[in-house]
Amino acid sequence: MRGASVEPDWWRVLRGEPHPGHFLPDRSCVGTWQHPRGRDFVAVHEHGPVVLVDLEPSAPFARLAVSADDAEAVVAAIRRTL
Repeated sequence: MRGASVEPDWWRVLRGEPHPGHFLPDRSCVGTWQHPRGRDFVAVHEHGPVVLVDLEPSAPFARLAVSADDAEAVVAAIRRTL
């Protein structure tokens, strides 16, 4: 893992195009997103912040992005674990 952070705006975490996955415009996204630097796994919705975890180049995904009610606490727990 290269880092963990919080993004308050869920739509800012989306890079590239959904491939494959479930995408409801302006509502939610679940699945993989393909972009020039690789693939991201996202599970985000329009309400609340998103936990971002940037992964190592050898990982299957470049980034994990998951909506969480208390994203700050989740990021703090990830950082304590590592």
